[in-house]
Parts: sequence; structure tokens; C-alpha cells
Amino acid sequence: MSSIKLIDTEEEFNYILKHAENKLVVIDYYADWCKTCSEIEKVIYKLSQEMNNVVFGKIDVGRSDLGVDHGISNLPTLIFYKNGIKISEETGAKDLEKRLLNTINQYSSNFSIV
Repeated sequence: MSSIKLIDTEEEFNYILKHAENKLVVIDYYADWCKTCSEIEKVIYKLSQEMNNVVFGKIDVGRSDLGVDHGISNLPTLIFYKNGIKISEETGAKDLEKRLLNTINQYSSNFSIV
């Protein structure tokens, strides 16, 4: 069972990317005041409990400068990394759950949407 890693610093962010091995890393950029962010958080939590081949992290852009440092301008934003390299980004609320699942399916080994 996986868990969602809370990221507050660039060092924590880099550590997660470095130690994910060849797993897909999904970083959720959110804010407490963002209603859509809290909705997608429920989906990410459920997936984190079901998927051992994906590493999930979250960055509160209201508490950390990482959102600005990483060029985040819309919420929610999900950024996907593989082997430490950004491979995809999904922004905005429309069909975000479906886009999240499609991207995980595309880039994660041993997972498919049924």
C-alpha cells in the first residue's frame, strides 16, 4: 500500500524523484481553498491505496514556494515524472480524474484501466 508524500521543500521533491526508481511519480499541486483540488485529492488518495507501482506526492502552493518555482499557474495541476524527468502535465478541473487515469495507464507499468 502506497501513501501520499507531503512535499514542502525542493530537497524533499528531489529525494522523491531520485528514490522512485523506475516508478511513475505523480505530484499534485493544490491549495486548501481550491474546491476542485479537494475533489481530486479524494481520487488520488484512493489510487495511492491501490497502486504500489506509482509514487504520489502533493505540494500545497499556499505553504510552499515550490508552485512558483515549478511554474504552476493553475490549480489543480498534476505533473507526472518518470526516471526524474517530467513526462506529462494535466491542469484544470475538466475531466481531471479521467485524464489522471489515462496518463497513469500510459506511463505506469503493470496497470491498466478496466
